[in-house]
Amino acid sequence: MSATRKKLVVRRPSPEEKEADPRAVLLAGIQDVPKHHIVVRLDVLLAERKMTLTELANRVGIHLTNLSKLKTGDVSFVRLETLDALCRELECQPGDLLVYDA
Repeated sequence: MSATRKKLVVRRPSPEEKEADPRAVLLAGIQDVPKHHIVVRLDVLLAERKMTLTELANRVGIHLTNLSKLKTGDVSFVRLETLDALCRELECQPGDLLVYDA
């Protein structure tokens, strides 16, 4: 699974880029970067336990927005305290929650 996402990189377009496409000023900063290969299986674990994301957020004490970002994989890191709390409430191991998919 080789997913990519867009990342904003600040740089100025070259004169050739500006001449070739006037939108180059806007497009110059957007590049494809590889997304990590760690898959968060929070949605699967929640479905197996018939639990909502809101219910888990309340039990763990994590803001719903942050838990939602974790669920979609839109995070750079997860604190061990968070991982510990999630595993405790979901009665699972870290490997059940996070999977490496190359």
